[in-house]
Amino acid sequence: MDKPLIVRQLPYCKNSTVYFETIKSKPFPVYLDSCADTIESGCYDIISASPEKWITAKDGQITIRFKNGSCETTDDGFTILQQELGNIVKIDQSLPSLPFYGGAIGYFSYDLGRTLEDIPSLIADDLQIPDMEFGIYNWAIVVDHKQKQTFFVSKTKTEYIYKLIAEITSICNSSKNIIPSVISDYNTVDQPRWNCSKEEYLQGVNLIKNYIYDGDCYQVNFTQRIAAHYLGSEWELYKILRKQNPAPFSAYLKTIDFTILSSSPEQFVSLNNLKVVTKPIKGTAKRSDCDEQDNIRASELANCDKNQAENLMIVDLLRNDLGKVCNPGSIKVEKLFDVESFEHIHHLVSTISGTLNEQFTAIDVIKNCFPGGSITGAPKIRSMQIIEELEKQRRGVYCGAIGYISFNGYMNTNIAIRTAITKNNTIYYWAGGGIVSDSIPENEYEEMLTKSSAFLNALS
Repeated sequence: MDKPLIVRQLPYCKNSTVYFETIKSKPFPVYLDSCADTIESGCYDIISASPEKWITAKDGQITIRFKNGSCETTDDGFTILQQELGNIVKIDQSLPSLPFYGGAIGYFSYDLGRTLEDIPSLIADDLQIPDMEFGIYNWAIVVDHKQKQTFFVSKTKTEYIYKLIAEITSICNSSKNIIPSVISDYNTVDQPRWNCSKEEYLQGVNLIKNYIYDGDCYQVNFTQRIAAHYLGSEWELYKILRKQNPAPFSAYLKTIDFTILSSSPEQFVSLNNLKVVTKPIKGTAKRSDCDEQDNIRASELANCDKNQAENLMIVDLLRNDLGKVCNPGSIKVEKLFDVESFEHIHHLVSTISGTLNEQFTAIDVIKNCFPGGSITGAPKIRSMQIIEELEKQRRGVYCGAIGYISFNGYMNTNIAIRTAITKNNTIYYWAGGGIVSDSIPENEYEEMLTKSSAFLNALS
């Protein structure tokens, strides 16, 4: 099939929460959100629900849920996902150039990495987050903010689809000039609690520095978790987060047992016409309300030897990862030590690209690059082993990847930082940073607090 059965243009709304609110009560709603109503770099939003299948992998057990039942297998989760995606569908050139024409949307948890590398299982798995969960979505709303167009795409032509198009069109026509409000249907019922004290965090930083001095590693990403009980709507909290901390790789996904709220600024890997791109973040500076001081902080970040060294380690690691699936000689560092500015912080970002060898697929890219080097350290395996020794609970979705793999072979995923999950009326959030030989423990602790400030403000 050269093209989907349905490609229907919808009224364009800059704030795409309008579209999501029309489908959020349906099963397994997903919202990949570029926050284009707030930030200039936002480009595409992808919204869907009611997948044909929902795939869950945990400890080697795969559950595939259908609309009328389920089945289980012990096959590899990546294999199942590749089978569901099938061969790449060529999109007719007369159709809009969209990144998603149906396919898989979901997440790979950080802990999936232990199935790919030799990592012991030492950390408490108290939240029991699956290793990966993906829905196979045959329809989606795709918002192209650069062209100011919105499309409904579907592989199937059914009465349900036509009713859905009519419903969404009607709602958007009536609300396209209305900015969705943030309702105060959310509140925490106790003080957020970190899973380790400041003293324990500082001790962990010093232990990592000892490993570095002993030659075990060059850098380790060290994190901790915060939790709070809450009442109310996760969706309303997400709208607060996207308003206070807009980020180009944000996401809201509702699974069987929990909900994901991500305000990630970081791209993991994308694939478009055989071009693979990864954009690691390493280096952070708090923004200032004073423009002159803000520019000074950005300049200091860009020229800081420590941040550059930290960033370069991960660039080298990711060049090696891309080399496993890209054509020899095709890997390029397109940008090195570029400052990208967000609502509350500046980040030091590099961009690496390569040309995918045609024998490989998007799934192969994930398998060979996961987890992202910016949230492990270098070398990757030894850093992950040290993380397993020092952190108190599994990371779950945090530091994994959230995104899509389209039937047309395109892919885009984030690094799931600035990401929370809600489960059993408790919200969990993580923060941390890369520890290197000249890290000052107190400064690392303050950076961790800076990264978590937007989330804590939203909670309050």
